[in-house]
Amino acid sequence: MGLSPHPPEPNALARGKVRRQTGSAAAPVLDMGAPIELVVSSVKQRAARCRLLGGAQTVTLRAKRFWDLVPGEIAVVRPDKRWSYAGNPYLSGEIESARIDAAALGLIPLRLEDRGTWIPNDESWGEEGAPIDKWAKPIIARRPRREFEMEQVLPGADSGDPFSDPISASNDRKESGDTEGAYKLPMDLCQADLRCLDAHAHLGNFVFDRLPKEAVLPIGGASLISGRLPANQ
Repeated sequence: MGLSPHPPEPNALARGKVRRQTGSAAAPVLDMGAPIELVVSSVKQRAARCRLLGGAQTVTLRAKRFWDLVPGEIAVVRPDKRWSYAGNPYLSGEIESARIDAAALGLIPLRLEDRGTWIPNDESWGEEGAPIDKWAKPIIARRPRREFEMEQVLPGADSGDPFSDPISASNDRKESGDTEGAYKLPMDLCQADLRCLDAHAHLGNFVFDRLPKEAVLPIGGASLISGRLPANQ
């Protein structure tokens, strides 16, 4: 998709043990005798793209049941081997645990923009003359209050092109039967920037009907929706 990773890829990786070296970059220095904490950026068909917790160095993880991981999780991995292939660092090992800790990810918080006062009675709550839905009544009863809009992060979208929307493109692929392609697009968005909430939400939509508990993950008291797909999808 031509997206730049967030945070940016380092210009050079630290030297480490290298096997099957075909590129100029080497695997980052890792303590192979202790568990390694990795921030999951995206989950592909055969591996998970990660970065070292507390740093910008990236690594591709190959492990059993890596598909159980979701973008934004911190995986604790007992390393087995490391190597570099085509200039990209790889790591294999056993996933000992995974957790959600948004504060530990070191992400720049999304901005909140003050939109002034929001007046519920000025909003449209359905067809004119139709009764107001039960879910809307408590919202209206709270009366006017401050309104804030959260910053939207959507890597790769062209603000000047109304049809440039990776999320809509993913939905179109899903409706056409291209489940793999539809799943890949939001994964690529997460890899570019884990703060893309739309990508997490749409990944959750893939499994919500079958595995709702797997689709909704609590993060820092809020609810960030992410998702898993079986290994054969």
